[in-house]
Amino acid sequence: IIRDGKIADQAVHGVRRNDQPGAATSDDLWLLGSTSKVMTVALIARLVEQGALSWDAPLKAMLPELAESMDPAYREVTLVELLSHRAGLPENPRDRAFVESFFVDQRALPAQRLAFVRGALKEAPEVVPGTQFVYSNSGFLIAGVIAERIGKDSFEALMRREVFAPLGMRSAGFGPAPAGQPLGHRNGKPVTQAPTHYDDGVPPMYTPAGNMHMSLHDWAVFCLDQLAGARG
Repeated sequence: IIRDGKIADQAVHGVRRNDQPGAATSDDLWLLGSTSKVMTVALIARLVEQGALSWDAPLKAMLPELAESMDPAYREVTLVELLSHRAGLPENPRDRAFVESFFVDQRALPAQRLAFVRGALKEAPEVVPGTQFVYSNSGFLIAGVIAERIGKDSFEALMRREVFAPLGMRSAGFGPAPAGQPLGHRNGKPVTQAPTHYDDGVPPMYTPAGNMHMSLHDWAVFCLDQLAGARG
């Protein structure tokens, strides 16, 4: 419960997994999924405030080495359009095998993301960019690559530096929560390992599109900061 700019109360009820008696606790870590997309937006906003990025810069200027190979429709897409699902991009690349390949990719995560973005930007848009809302994970991965290019570090390192550390979100991390923490359920059975298949989840490099975990307290801390920003 968030009230008057503070965490007024916090509680959790239930068990970590439905086949064991271990109770969930207030300190447990939870995979946020796509609700952590807003943290990617916060990271980008920090870089904009620092003058390193512009909301209205076109994609061809932010990723010039991909300008020739991307579908021409994307060249004028802006950061605002990427982060508001108005870039015309499909939700994910249509080539399922392409996405599956990243579950076994051994390259560093920034290299994987760049390869993903290179492929995603070659696909034709779902709609004319800037005209309609079309939910897209790919748009956030593109924004993540832009952040890595400007910040000269991995998306994960930038997120820790620009968002987690300033807000004191010490429990926050990437991918599913560690072993022993609530990992969710699938088809009525507890999840016991990180996803290895597109049907079960996303590969580790998907972090900018939503693959972060943290405590309820740290999630609330982030929400408080966003609410404060909305009030100026």
